[in-house]
Formats: sequence, structure tokens, C-alpha cells
Amino acid sequence: MEALLCRKLGDPTVGLEENSSPIFVSKNHPIPQLDSPTAVRVRIKATSLNFANYLQILGKYQEKPPLPFIPGSDFSGFVDAVGPKVSNFRVGDPVCSFIALGSFAQYIVIDETQLFHVPEGCDLVAAGALAVAFGTSHVALVHRAQLTSGQVLLVLGAAGGVGLAAVQIGKACGAIVIAVARGAEKVQLLKSIGVDHVVDLSNENVTQSVKEFLKARRLKGVDVLYDPVGGKLTKESLRLLKWGANILIIGFASGEIPVIPANIALVKNWTVHGLYWGSYKIHRPSVLEDSLKQLLSWLARGLISIHISHSYRLSEANLAFSAIKDRKAIGKFFKCQKLISNVMYEELKTIISRKKVVDEFPFCVHLVSWEKENVSSEALEAARIACNKYMAKFAGKDAFHLRVRVHPFHVLRINKMLSCAGADRLQTGMRGAFGKPQGTCARVAIGQVLLSVRCKDSNSHHAQEALRRAKFKFPGRQKIIVSRKWGFTKFSRTDYLKFKSENRIVPDGVNASFLGVMDHWQIVNLEELFSQVLLRRCSVTWNSSRL
Repeated sequence: MEALLCRKLGDPTVGLEENSSPIFVSKNHPIPQLDSPTAVRVRIKATSLNFANYLQILGKYQEKPPLPFIPGSDFSGFVDAVGPKVSNFRVGDPVCSFIALGSFAQYIVIDETQLFHVPEGCDLVAAGALAVAFGTSHVALVHRAQLTSGQVLLVLGAAGGVGLAAVQIGKACGAIVIAVARGAEKVQLLKSIGVDHVVDLSNENVTQSVKEFLKARRLKGVDVLYDPVGGKLTKESLRLLKWGANILIIGFASGEIPVIPANIALVKNWTVHGLYWGSYKIHRPSVLEDSLKQLLSWLARGLISIHISHSYRLSEANLAFSAIKDRKAIGKFFKCQKLISNVMYEELKTIISRKKVVDEFPFCVHLVSWEKENVSSEALEAARIACNKYMAKFAGKDAFHLRVRVHPFHVLRINKMLSCAGADRLQTGMRGAFGKPQGTCARVAIGQVLLSVRCKDSNSHHAQEALRRAKFKFPGRQKIIVSRKWGFTKFSRTDYLKFKSENRIVPDGVNASFLGVMDHWQIVNLEELFSQVLLRRCSVTWNSSRL
């Protein structure tokens, strides 16, 4: 199986092909065998990257495992094999859990008492990010601080994994949530999930902004401070706390450990909680079990949602660690794994409305590339955000389904050149240079679909305008093509309604399955259509009935 191994402590952002890299991908790592009668082997579908994983490889985490080791903690997947005394799970069951080490691999073995069923209605990939980030925030806010409705919660680092989880759990508990983040994109995301007040550190002062909000709402101060950042930001936030407040120390992402004055804590009756979530598995495992069960219930009911910031293959692990180091994360990073002919590849797609079945969104429109080009992952994400923002504002966040149709598999590399005096004697130019990873891009062909939106007919004009705005995020030329297919299916509207009336179509999520044998003329291949248009070398008016 494939597995990501840490062979020495060091910077995991270094390219995997370099000898100095502390991590590497083992292609032939042995598949773990069942080691007890109650053991369960799980084929991992998705595993998330946490800041703790980055610190572990650097050697700066509280626990230092012996080398070599496979990093990774929370995961989700399907049961692959069970021991003879396993009674609660069967092969094929969707499950999720967390473990100290070992989830950055294709398979993992765990005891059935530590495994959880993923309930019906929960997205399996989302369940893979639930345990550590949401588990940490849930235990901190519900179990330790005992957050109640009407209290004021201040979340630092609110756009990160645990921060975004704390914001959603705070809203689920009925608290008034104030979020602190940096950057317009992160601020927009926090506002979209219903945060009462957002402070943008790039152009606002925390103390002044929060005090103005508290004054406007006639509130005395902050009841609970959730701090995964540390440093100067903690010191500023202490000025906002009211008498009897709770301070939750989650981590020190800033790299600086703050000093909390004991004399002020005494006078104001503050309670300071240090939370090391992983130690609960040793001292109070029942607390973690109850916490995760409640979170899975909330996820199934839609009270919380997982925001997946990026997805990476195991072979691109250094890029994932670089992004989390450079604070490009909004929510969670994922190493999503899907096995096709024993090859791992990245599964990167955005589904805004997962519960809307095929019959609800008949209209479909595509943004199609009209040039052969490279599209960076940043351009794809910017286009997705532009389209999503417009549709959510004018159509409603549950009234459409947006899908990114291309994947940034190709790694871009650069070889930086010196520009100082004597550069010609200090370097060899580009000869033999391979370069360091700079980012990823998708290699797009002429006629390849970049983005697709399906929605109701009443919102068709909004969908076309949303894609028009997204078009400006890409280089080259693109065209907006209205499809005459029913949603994302391969059937035209006429055929879909006809087959449905004849009970020859069965809804299958966002698609539909045809019962029986379909005539060859009814199946249209988009790539063949484009190749025919290009071979004729003539001006063609696009026939949208064939999309």
C-alpha cells in the first residue's frame, strides 16, 4: 500500500524528491494485518491534515513518537476486514475515528471499540475531519467552559480548522459569536455561516472593533475566550473579558506562548482551562466518545458543516504542509484518497448543496475553456468563490449545485536565480535544474468544462451571471454554454421526462441510472463533439442541445 512516512525530524515543506526532506511516500509499505480478535481494518477514504501533524514532524509537539512513523490522526473510510469477535461492524460499513498516528496511508487497523459508524446522511469525506478539530472545540466549549445560550464567545484564529469548528459549535449552542481572522476571503466565509461579528486583523484593531460591537449590543464583555493562536493577540483579547470569564488555551499557532497575569485572573475571577484533547483518550475516553457521537448527530442534522479548504494527494504532502505553514488554510486540509487500479489521485470537487437530488435542479450551465492552457489552483479557487458568492446572494445557498470539473494535478516548479554581484560565478543558470514546487495547476484542453452549475429554471439567469463573473478569474478565453441536458445527467430534458414517465430512470443522487439498454445515438460524447468541430476548421454556431 501507499503510506507517508516520516524518517527524520525536519521541515515537511521541503520537496519530497530532495534528500533533506523528512518525509517520503512509500509505494510498497506492508498492509497492516488484524492483530486481535476485535480488530478492524479500514480502507481510508479521507484523512485530514492538522497543525499538530506539522508540529510532530518538526519535532515541536508535546509527544515525540519514535522514528520512522506514519503521521495522521482523524480519518474516515470503509471497513475492509474484521476480526472473528467483531460484532458491531461488517465489511463495507462507512466508519470514522481518530488515532495517535498512522492515518496518512491506504489502510489502518483499529479496535472496534474506538470506531464509529457514520450515520446515514453524513458525508464520508466530511466525517474524516470531524474528530480532531471539531472534537477539540466541542470538548473545550461544551465540556470545559460549559458554553450556554446568550453568552459571548470570542474565537481567535477563527478561519482555521479548530477555529471554524468553534464558531459553528458556538452558534449551535446559541452563543453570540465574535470571530477574529485575517483577510477578506476568510472574513466573507465567516459572515456566510452566521457569525455575529467578524474582526479583520488586516485592517482592524481587535480591542476597538469588539468594544464597539459590545457597546452596540449592550453587552458587558466576553464570557468565553477560545485561543488557538497565542502571542500578542491573547494579550489584547484579555482586555475584553468580563468578570468570571473562561479562557480556553488550545494552542500556540503564532509560535509565541502568552503570559496571563495571575493577579488580574485573581481579581476578575477568571478560569483558565488548558486543553490537550489527545490526553482525554487516556484519562477520560468516555468524554471523547460522547463528544464524537453528538458531533456526528449534528453533522447528520446539518447543524454543523465541514469546510474543505484544499485536497492533496500523498505525493503532494509537502505542498499541503506548506499551505498550512503559510496560513493559507480556510477550514480543513484533506488528503482525499480514491483507489482506481491501485493508484491514488486527488479528488477535488465542490458540492454546495449535497441533499438536492436530480429532480430538483433541471437547469444546467457550463463554463468551457476555449484555449489550451494551464489553470492554476488559485484561479480555480477564485472562480469557485466568485460563482458561489453570487449564487448564494441572489439564488440562495441551498438553491444551486456548483461543481469544479478540472483538478490541479500538475505541479509547477521554479528555479530561483541570483541577481547579486558575482551571480555568474555562484550559480550554473538553468542547466540541470529541476526546481522547487511552487504550486499546482490543471492542464486544460480546448472545449474542456471548468465549472458547472445546476439549479432551478427560475434561477437560470443568476447561474449564467455567476459564471460570467467567474470567467474573469481565468486566463485566456472561455465560453458560457447552456446545456439542454437535465442537470448533470447525460439525458436531454425531453428524454429524461419521457424515460421517467415510463419508469425507465431511477434517481441516483445528483445523477440518474437508466434501466435497460440505451440506444447508441442517445449517448453524446462531449470530447468527440469538440474534436469534430475543430477538424472542420470552420465557424460553428454552438448547438447547446448536445451538451
